[in-house]
Amino acid sequence: MGIWRLPFDGVLKPYEEGQQFGQTSYPRGRGYFHDGYDFGSAKYSGNFKAVNDGTVIYAGYYGSGIGYAIVLQIADYQVMYQEFGSTYFVKVGDKVTAGQPLGTLTSTHLHLGITKKNWQTALSSWDIDDGTWLNPIPILTSGDSTDEGTKNNDKGMMKMFAYKLEGRPEVYGVWGNKVFHLTSQEMYNDFQNIVLDQTGKPCKTYSWKLPNNQSTVDLIGLMAEKANL
Repeated sequence: MGIWRLPFDGVLKPYEEGQQFGQTSYPRGRGYFHDGYDFGSAKYSGNFKAVNDGTVIYAGYYGSGIGYAIVLQIADYQVMYQEFGSTYFVKVGDKVTAGQPLGTLTSTHLHLGITKKNWQTALSSWDIDDGTWLNPIPILTSGDSTDEGTKNNDKGMMKMFAYKLEGRPEVYGVWGNKVFHLTSQEMYNDFQNIVLDQTGKPCKTYSWKLPNNQSTVDLIGLMAEKANL
């Protein structure tokens, strides 16, 4: 199996309230639970991609509230793309690889949900947090091709660490095996909020002073080693 990735190229961007997985302030059906993650068109555009190697088990119009949908079987997971518009490039039975374009975002957002149950059965739990739908973000950003990466992230293995350079904080956010360079306090705060909302736990921050004659690249590796990343 390939490496898990986001459905769009680039890094995970700050979300708007209601787009995140889990409990939100936006009412849905029987509560406030959101069963997936919405990649909004204000921040993401163009073709959306396969998040890992898999097989297309559904592609077409499903019905009101979902619209057109694509469902991939990826190992034990069924990954559902919906509400993206009506432009798609695949059909049932197609084998896809991670990063392969599946369609084009022509609506306000792409809703992506992940379950280990039959996706059609899982739809009955679209507004109930009963464990049927899984948080997509730790899975997609695990940087792994096995469940082990996801398990590590579920246990709170996401960490953030920082170092100061010339009196100005330079923050590197670490999510799984991915590193994000956060160049402002606003970006730093956004990353903290994303980790808290997606894992339910605050991220930890590790700080070291830049040693003399120590290159930035070497220091990043040193920090990762000290933080057991």
